[in-house]
Amino acid sequence: METSLRAMAGGVGDWLPGPMLDDKILVTGATGKTGRRVVRLLEERGVPVRAVSRSGPSRFDWADPTTWEPALRDVTAVYLVVADLGSPWATEAVTAFTRQAAAAGVRRAVLLSVPGDGGGLEQESVLAAERAPAEAGLEWTVLRLRWFFQNFSEDFLRDAVMSGELRLPAGDGEEAFIDAEDIAEVAVAALPKDPWFFLKTGAHSVVGDQAGVHPPAKSRELDWEAELAVVIGRHARDVTADRAAEFIAGYTIVNDLSARDLMPRSDRPPVMTYDWMGQKCFDGAAPMGPWITPADYVEDCHDLTAKLWVNDVLKQDSSTDQLIHDVYEQIEWLSHQLTLLPGDVIATGTPAGVGMPRGDYLTKGDVVRIEIEACGELTNVIA
Repeated sequence: METSLRAMAGGVGDWLPGPMLDDKILVTGATGKTGRRVVRLLEERGVPVRAVSRSGPSRFDWADPTTWEPALRDVTAVYLVVADLGSPWATEAVTAFTRQAAAAGVRRAVLLSVPGDGGGLEQESVLAAERAPAEAGLEWTVLRLRWFFQNFSEDFLRDAVMSGELRLPAGDGEEAFIDAEDIAEVAVAALPKDPWFFLKTGAHSVVGDQAGVHPPAKSRELDWEAELAVVIGRHARDVTADRAAEFIAGYTIVNDLSARDLMPRSDRPPVMTYDWMGQKCFDGAAPMGPWITPADYVEDCHDLTAKLWVNDVLKQDSSTDQLIHDVYEQIEWLSHQLTLLPGDVIATGTPAGVGMPRGDYLTKGDVVRIEIEACGELTNVIA
């Protein structure tokens, strides 16, 4: 099976959350928990950022509309963090700001929000604020969050952790722990209008199920990324999203292995600071398999569970319904850039749960297992 997979992999591409280079993104609350992480991640990707806050060097205040116009100048997307989102004044501010943003040329907004709790005037205000970007004519994403305090090095849990004893209520409450770094990753993925691709070479990177993977000799930070992969079945040029399914032969699994410590290049000029080929393209960088499931046997490629384990510890648990740019959008975008050929493989992006935010990397002997609904299981050992 490994041989046929190599033959199929005419070009292994992968989606990354990144904008076109002429985008400038406004980040409000830039000194806050998620805002400062969003700023850092965008800057790491070489994206122009305007970081604003009430206390930062570039001042922005939701209660002072005179600070809005300078912040919005030449901006194409905005990350919105609003204190007291459930209050009427906050709803009015978000509504007025998003209208002004649309008039200034902003195309997209990501709003940090809170989950609904069953109604009331406060919840109605939250919902009204969430509707504001769409009503202003912006493309929009709403991130509904409640609990993201498990970054134990900060906030109210830090003192308990440092004392050696942490106590939390253990009743019937069910709250998901969401890493603030993962929240920032999702926000950064949602801010740009277009997907961003890079290449992995099929002949070098692709290995099959059960194959051993030898990390690059200079890397000590090998990370995992479970991804649904799309196999192209026909020549595709300038395909629209509504026809993209006609060009798909089938689906498989890819582990988009990444040597994180090979990405930064401080010896290069700013435009070349991040080496995507260095961290993404090396021998064994794209374990793929165990087989290709024909497209006719996959009822909905946007509703498949995806899980990854390292040594039987669950690290990623998500679904393809969480893709920022769906499979068909990615085919449309890529086919307008180049002609997709039969056997080309597009790895469509990974969910939260990679190791980098926690400094959790693969080492020799680790067993990585990925399961994606309808596509089987892919297992590889780090050699």
